[in-house]
Amino acid sequence: MNSNTKLPKYQQIAEQLRHQIAEGTLKPNDRLPSITELISEHGVSLHTIEKAHGVLELEGLIRREPGRGIFVDPPRQKAQTGFLAYFSPNYHITRNIPYHTIIQQSIRQAVYKAGKYLTIVEDPREFPHWNLMEGLLISDMGHYNRNDLKKCLPPNLSRVNILFDDPGIHSVMADDADGMRQAVEHLLLLGHKRIGHLSHLQHSLLQQRYHTYVETLNDHQITPLPEWIYSKILPQFPNYYEYGYYAMQQWLNEGWEKLGLTAIIAQNDPAAIGMIEALKKYGLQVPQDVSIVGFDGVNESAVSPLELTTISVPLERLGQTAVKVLLEQSETLTNQRVTVQLPVTFKTGNTTRQL
Repeated sequence: MNSNTKLPKYQQIAEQLRHQIAEGTLKPNDRLPSITELISEHGVSLHTIEKAHGVLELEGLIRREPGRGIFVDPPRQKAQTGFLAYFSPNYHITRNIPYHTIIQQSIRQAVYKAGKYLTIVEDPREFPHWNLMEGLLISDMGHYNRNDLKKCLPPNLSRVNILFDDPGIHSVMADDADGMRQAVEHLLLLGHKRIGHLSHLQHSLLQQRYHTYVETLNDHQITPLPEWIYSKILPQFPNYYEYGYYAMQQWLNEGWEKLGLTAIIAQNDPAAIGMIEALKKYGLQVPQDVSIVGFDGVNESAVSPLELTTISVPLERLGQTAVKVLLEQSETLTNQRVTVQLPVTFKTGNTTRQL
């Protein structure tokens, strides 16, 4: 059983029931404890129990029988149609972003190698062929509406989320938290104590990185000020290089130098390169005046002669592993949730220096 008390209560309850199903304490077609029993046991509201049931129902672990109760749903053999779906609500944008295109290319190769066909879906409400899909890969930063997606899908369709741990479905992700921890600790070892962070923070994956950035600094008795984080929403730019350039330019214009920051961790490598160019135009050199750390390992070296210090994310393995998990789960009779976390690699370049 997952004893992580940081999880919302409904997820803790769902995990407990999921564990009981996986270990056989609750067998196929067994009735779950009644809602009244669960409310009494956990000291929560009806709404919380309903949310927990909703998670398990989305996973295909339980079924509701009106007038009788809620039962463990037996695993069912899934039809082999040869089609897999790839859901990316911003595919028209992400297909031009190196981070995502590497993942997408590895997914295509793995799918075709398995003798399957891949269908791209941007709006699940407008896709009419869900019943033909063997499984679904979800590649999103965390802002899609799970309830809207659930309404569109067959109840037993296998799903794998790529990039972050999505409660209730199989998930394949990189250890972004460890990557951020390594980035912060690298800068601390170099003597930096005022470390900034530039990133969009409205996405789940990036929020995880941000929280680890704060926690790691706190672990070293450093409390980052709100001004150390630049996360303002800017107009849509065609690529992250331009985002990094204009975000850094605005930060500079808004008094960045007064903060006394000696290092910045960027959202990703292209943004880091854009930031370096903005700093250069302002008259500041990297790493002489400020150290820069990228993230993801997608170094657009053609834009800059500098070799980034960065966190390399195994993007190809993310796509390959996600397809592997999806195919295994779409062909198996087990309902047990799978979570895979791939390690990241810290790479030292010439954009950071000892103070």
